[in-house]
Amino acid sequence: MEPKEQNMTPGQMAIEGLYLMPGMQIRLVKLEAGKDSHISVGTSLEGVLDADVRIGQPIYLDGKTKNTSRIQAVKKDGDRVFLKTETSVYELVPPTSDGSSEPKSKERIELEHTIETLLKEVQANAVDEKIVGSLIERRHQLGRQEKTDASKIELQKIDTELEKHIVTVKTIAEFKLLMEKIGRNYYAVMGTVAHENAHANMASSLGAIHSGYSLLVTRKGNDFSYQPIALTNVRGEWDKKDQLEANIKIAGAPKEYGNKLSPGDEEMIASLRKQLNNL
Repeated sequence: MEPKEQNMTPGQMAIEGLYLMPGMQIRLVKLEAGKDSHISVGTSLEGVLDADVRIGQPIYLDGKTKNTSRIQAVKKDGDRVFLKTETSVYELVPPTSDGSSEPKSKERIELEHTIETLLKEVQANAVDEKIVGSLIERRHQLGRQEKTDASKIELQKIDTELEKHIVTVKTIAEFKLLMEKIGRNYYAVMGTVAHENAHANMASSLGAIHSGYSLLVTRKGNDFSYQPIALTNVRGEWDKKDQLEANIKIAGAPKEYGNKLSPGDEEMIASLRKQLNNL
């Protein structure tokens, strides 16, 4: 799940949504240089991140052999990201080795068209995120209650409605392409794919069910809002304790795989641990 906006400035939210982690290859292109800058405009600064990118801190690359001055602000313009430091303004662009210039195969072009069509269909059905949020909350309530004929019928109606707002794909390659189609920055795509794939990999390693990836599409004002999800389920034949323990591990997987937990992951883990302690 993606980072939430609670208690974050727009700049902090922009940084969190990029999942810029140590070990990631990044590239910065200088757009403006102050009088104290030692790097000329147009120069690329590229390398492997040594630490998380944070407002108020420099960016260190390649064992601190390269660095910027301290970041003062971050701005997003569509899928472009700009970083203002004490001495300069940089644009965060894909690394030179990202493969974007390679020719596309016929199969790739057909897959892009299929996914783009699916996305447009769901975007056409998009409603306010609060409406969808209330449906999801009601579904959670019904899931915690004893099943009755009436609740089963209501669950089916909710699922039918939610399907109108979800794009589902099977493979990680399709999921990456779906993320690209919603206009995400290169780094946001790579980070989101790694994050959700960590949930999926953990589920598979535990013997739980991983059935693909989905993208929930809603509206937030005049814009679309997107929530990517790795589709995982514990086995129904497992006892309650094993189910809860497996779901805790699945929710916490990104941290184990070198990514980081979103606030949504942390909330899920806290809720599951509470249920486990109450058994």
